[in-house]
Amino acid sequence: MRAHGVGRGADRRLGTDLEGFRRRADKHLPDIAGLIDAEQFDLITRPTSGLVVVRGTAGSGKTTVALHRIAWLAFEDRAFDSPRTMFLVFSPALRDYVSHVLPSLGVSRVVVRAFGDWLSETRRRHFPRLPKLVRDDTPADVVRVKNHPALLFALERQLDLVRGAPSAEQAVDDWASVLTHLDLLEAAFHEVDPDAFTHETLYRVAEWCRDRHEELLTWLAGDREVEVSLDAEDDALLLRAWQLRVGPLVDRNGRPLSYRHVALDEVQDFTPTDIAVLLHTLDEHRSLTLAGDTQQHITKEGGFVSWTDLFRHLGLEATEVDTLRISYRCTRSIASFAQAVLGPLAEDTPPIATREGPEVELFQFTDHGAAVAFLAEVLVELLEAEPLASIVLLTGGRGMSTLYYEGLARCDVPRLRQVTAMDFTFAPGIEVTEVDQVKGLEFDYVVLVEASMSWYPDSAASRRLLHVGATRAVHQLWITAVDDPSPMVTAALAR
Repeated sequence: MRAHGVGRGADRRLGTDLEGFRRRADKHLPDIAGLIDAEQFDLITRPTSGLVVVRGTAGSGKTTVALHRIAWLAFEDRAFDSPRTMFLVFSPALRDYVSHVLPSLGVSRVVVRAFGDWLSETRRRHFPRLPKLVRDDTPADVVRVKNHPALLFALERQLDLVRGAPSAEQAVDDWASVLTHLDLLEAAFHEVDPDAFTHETLYRVAEWCRDRHEELLTWLAGDREVEVSLDAEDDALLLRAWQLRVGPLVDRNGRPLSYRHVALDEVQDFTPTDIAVLLHTLDEHRSLTLAGDTQQHITKEGGFVSWTDLFRHLGLEATEVDTLRISYRCTRSIASFAQAVLGPLAEDTPPIATREGPEVELFQFTDHGAAVAFLAEVLVELLEAEPLASIVLLTGGRGMSTLYYEGLARCDVPRLRQVTAMDFTFAPGIEVTEVDQVKGLEFDYVVLVEASMSWYPDSAASRRLLHVGATRAVHQLWITAVDDPSPMVTAALAR
């Protein structure tokens, strides 16, 4: 690993000159059935009933295992190849990235969806009278409370306290009561996680939710001049309230939802309530695959960071977590840097990398103009030498992405795109976007742009973002900084 000071490293070039390496123009997740190792095969071929948990380091094949497990289940029993089997992912980008794999394995009827889309659609079907608009300015503490597993306990407590009718209206009342009654909130958090929030914070959250609920009631009474919307976090809470109060969720035809198998990828960025809703849509076989890595948890106000806690909140006893330790994506230098940048968050010994590659390099500049000019020259040369390469510049925010995209465009860098809504092309060329948009994806070359202290202060969230960004790289990783580099980056490079 190498750090270049200001004005140095001008002679460095991106590119690996890999002899015999055959690049693909299609950058979707490949079908690698012929390359499945023994450890992955053991997970793929577990019994058809029950829970399988696949934890693995970045690039270890978690998503591949979950997809090939569905193909194996369908081979054993064709009933699995139906819309009653779902593969759910974190984002539309990841959905598009993996969508062709199952058909290439002979599985054509399984549903592959972004979990948020499924959740929103299902909520609207069960609560058609509620507004469809989603709020985008919810206070962080409100989001944290709504995502906390204590809400599962609070919903169950509400049913013990109120003997209402099994109706959508009563489920909405249960949801609202849990969020607006301070005593119920405090009792739930006292039972589940007493140190999570102060009395003052829960008071403010309950007051905010009470104001929003009064607006909702006014809107439902017919006053359409009132601006009203729900939070994205309300979808899972409402559906869990329905399951507890009314019974099973239903499909478009009014029949109970009963999935033969569900696989959930990047599970660490979903909440316990999300997963509880899914658990209660399974048929009597309770066949579920959870794939994830808590070291890649990047959702700011949700998700979980401990498998043990997740299982406890969901009432799953002594569940074994199977860990994949071989990183097939990253080179040894990239894997070592990505593990080092986690610092105290690293859960294991470093992953086993199967390939060598160029050093991870840090380049420092006096201003962004100099950084753009340097990268423009390097990127043009790389595209000429490796026309099938996929390259991504990852930033910490939309404004920085736009700055670099527009700067590179003015330098006439070809095949350049700014990705703003996870609409990746999965084709050769250069894409500029934010780190939190590339979860689960991979690129031949990655440049972490402006990995400075201002964008990545020493925090758990920054460490995970840098880890996720670094582990998107297959062959080479570069880092740039105009301000002082993040201390996490310099410490990782020094190891």
